[in-house]
Amino acid sequence: MSELKEGYTTGACAAAAAKAAVMVLCGGAAPEVVEIPMPDGDRAVFPVQSIHACENVCESRFAKTPVMNPDITDRLCVRRRFRFTDGNEVTFEAGEGVGVITKPGLSLPPGEPAINPGPREMIRSAIAEVTGKGIHVRISIPGGGELGGAYV
Repeated sequence: MSELKEGYTTGACAAAAAKAAVMVLCGGAAPEVVEIPMPDGDRAVFPVQSIHACENVCESRFAKTPVMNPDITDRLCVRRRFRFTDGNEVTFEAGEGVGVITKPGLSLPPGEPAINPGPREMIRSAIAEVTGKGIHVRISIPGGGELGGAYV
């Protein structure tokens, strides 16, 4: 059995990417690192790997490192695209390689991206540290559909 390494979940990486991108959308410079709140009340610092902004849209990329419960997303490039919306809600969209809920019975309704409530809350909390404006979050995992099909 190999030794497990510490790291962060896909949701934590998404929250860090969200905070970095929203900082840029709000007129700030691209940060080298961001600090986000964690569900247990601690805070974690993440290096910003890549961030690009154009008008009202910002895209950030973070690769997840292996964690105590490694999964298929380890070391994959996960793209997150953010843009302002009317109102003050954070909304989610499934991009390439991210599933959509198709049947009732889960904690989210059919039609919603398969992004669990915990990571959604982490993303919302990270964004709220920067702005109270509405933000639309689109998460993509290029090639994720093919990878996920290997586990069906």
